[in-house]
Amino acid sequence: MKVRIGFGPRLLAFIVDSFIIGFTASIVMSFIMANTFQQFMSGQYIDALTALSQGQDPSAQSGSLQSLLRVSSFITSWSLLYMLIEGFLGASPGKMLLGLKIGTGKGEIADTRIYFNRYLAKNSASLLMVLAKTT
Repeated sequence: MKVRIGFGPRLLAFIVDSFIIGFTASIVMSFIMANTFQQFMSGQYIDALTALSQGQDPSAQSGSLQSLLRVSSFITSWSLLYMLIEGFLGASPGKMLLGLKIGTGKGEIADTRIYFNRYLAKNSASLLMVLAKTT
C-alpha cells in the first residue's frame, strides 16, 4: 500500500508540467505559426484587448485578436493533449519526474478507467471551453 501524496509535491509536478507545456508549445508555435506567434509575443494583442475593454471599435485590431485566439486555442489544445498522457499512464511527465502516480483511494494502483475519469474531472472546464470554441 502506497502513501497518499500531499498538496506540495502535486503542486510542484503541476509547475513542472506547466513549464514543459509552455516551453514545448513555444517551440512548436515558432515553427508552425511563426507570424501569429511573433505578433502574440510582441504584445500587439494587448492593444486590441484594451480597445475592446474601452468599448472602442476593435476592427482595426482584428488581426491581433485573431492572433490571440489562435495562440490561446493552440496552447489550450496542446495542454489537453499533454495532460492526456496522465489519462493513459496515470502520471503526467511532471509527476513521473517526481515519482508520483495516480492511485485508488486505498493507495493501490489504479486502472486506466480511473485515470480517464480523473482526467475528465480535472480538465472538464478546459474540455468544455475547447468544445465551445470549435462549434
